[in-house]
Amino acid sequence: MRWKLPKYVNAYTDRTGTPRFYLRRRGQRLVPLPGSPWSEEFQRAYQDAMSGAPQVIDTAASPELLLR
Repeated sequence: MRWKLPKYVNAYTDRTGTPRFYLRRRGQRLVPLPGSPWSEEFQRAYQDAMSGAPQVIDTAASPELLLR
């Protein structure tokens, strides 16, 4: 399925077939965005990243993030 992505969001499919979404702005680090575009979780992370708020990762809820 194709979505019209928000501004500065890049998408790709990784080697396992999982879609990945990142906020990519000039002069800033890549920020991974969880969930599907336009979902509540995605929008919350997108707004935080656009405002420059520090990203808090709950590793207890997302143990797969430790493997990166």
